[in-house]
Amino acid sequence: MSPSKKYLAVTNNGQSTQSITLLDAQTEQILDTVQVGKSYVGLAFSDDETHVYASGGNDNRILVYKLENQQLLPEEPIMLGKPWPIKISPTGLCVDDARNRLYIVTKEDSSLYIADTKTRQISQKLNLGAAAYTCILSPDKNQLFVSLWGGASVLVVDVNTPKIVATIKTNKNRMICC
Repeated sequence: MSPSKKYLAVTNNGQSTQSITLLDAQTEQILDTVQVGKSYVGLAFSDDETHVYASGGNDNRILVYKLENQQLLPEEPIMLGKPWPIKISPTGLCVDDARNRLYIVTKEDSSLYIADTKTRQISQKLNLGAAAYTCILSPDKNQLFVSLWGGASVLVVDVNTPKIVATIKTNKNRMICC
């Protein structure tokens, strides 16, 4: 859901044709659909709704789309590394426009990548210790909560340092996602 709740973005991943679909949240009408080579769970809108970021799956990149006239226009992706068999696999992501940051968590190399949304370069990488599923910023945007798919916990990362400042244990049989 976009910040103003005007748009919805949906990713179709796995088998068959993979795509990202943009919908009008009020009318539920499809506005645009773009095919992608590979995708995964991560989707995020910029605060001003001018960009949509999407996990590029095992291509180890973040797909970047400019949202203009209700269309998704591809821009230069953010590269995390070379494609598979290099094991990175971005999963969840979230945007902090005030800091020009995109937070990206991964399942194969169990890391948090921090990318600059202006330069499209990775500025930092933090080992999380287990496969991550998704992440979400606190309302004040000073903490990032990371769901560990392979670690039965949620990590709290201080984004100002960035360092893990707390670990919240969860039930091993449950996946914390949103």
